[in-house]
Amino acid sequence: MEDFQNNTIDLDAILIKFLKYWKLFTFCILLSIAIAFIYDKSTSPNYLVKASIYVNSPNSTLDASALLFNSDLSSSPEEVINQSIILKSFPLLKKVFKQLDFSVSYFKENTFKKEELYDNKPFQVFLAEESINIPYNNFISISFIDHENFNLSLEGSDPETDEDLFFEGSFSIGELININDCKFTIQLISNIPLLIDEEYSFTFNNPEELLYNYSSRLVVEVEQESSSIIKVKLEGSQTKKLIHFLDTLLKIYSQNN
Repeated sequence: MEDFQNNTIDLDAILIKFLKYWKLFTFCILLSIAIAFIYDKSTSPNYLVKASIYVNSPNSTLDASALLFNSDLSSSPEEVINQSIILKSFPLLKKVFKQLDFSVSYFKENTFKKEELYDNKPFQVFLAEESINIPYNNFISISFIDHENFNLSLEGSDPETDEDLFFEGSFSIGELININDCKFTIQLISNIPLLIDEEYSFTFNNPEELLYNYSSRLVVEVEQESSSIIKVKLEGSQTKKLIHFLDTLLKIYSQNN
């Protein structure tokens, strides 16, 4: 009976302390919810895209049925390793980027983050061949007044000199824009709806940095159960862009081998 009374007193003391600091507890809970909400809205989810490729021996004459119904087929470990190295080689990746044209990245401006657009971008940037001093990795903001006119602005730094770079102006669709001898035009994509009240942006990607970026992110692994299977993985926020990249990579790899 005495123990029961002591436990009751302890619970009452805890309850009294809780009621005394209920404002602090409520504030902490609301703060945690706010932080979780902001983190969720400001962080882009990452997706993992995988592909597999069978490495056949150069002297093999196996047909498709043999590949399907024979589980003990394998290439030499050395050859598989060599092919996995080729899949991440710069010459092969350069061919992929030349075919895909990842030279410009497009974004839609949300309250907390930039959402990358790929096959759903409503406009496209065409860089002139004679362009120099390209402001790589600087976000260029664009807001459309209507379907013919837009405002464009850039506030960043020169990638070569690291000096402040500022530019703004109003332009029309198809009009040549010149930012410090970087010349380009903007065209609308007819089958993608343009939202006038949305804020967009784009950035020019440095080809060398793009090459190193994808090479470092691309994971090439040899399947343990079979030395003839190579798995290719790539992680990012735009699934269709990842799928398009891996699909093109394996097509060019197959054509070259």
